[in-house]
Amino acid sequence: MVLSTGRRHLMCNSMTPIRSREELRRRNELQMKDYLSSFNLWVTGIALGHPPTENDAFFHWYYHGGLHVFNKRWDRGEFHLK
Repeated sequence: MVLSTGRRHLMCNSMTPIRSREELRRRNELQMKDYLSSFNLWVTGIALGHPPTENDAFFHWYYHGGLHVFNKRWDRGEFHLK
């Protein structure tokens, strides 16, 4: 991830540049919503054998391709930003 000022853009492991702090904040909110989804909490709990913490859910999402899938969806423009 590269955060810079001026004419350069913010990047988050995606091919699409993040053009503002608000867009970065929104992207992070959407990622959090994704890794705290009921499905991810469920599969994380199955994998660990106990109710997962938020950190457990994040690392399971991250290490099992969640960020990669999120970035593909972001690059395709599947999220509608206000």
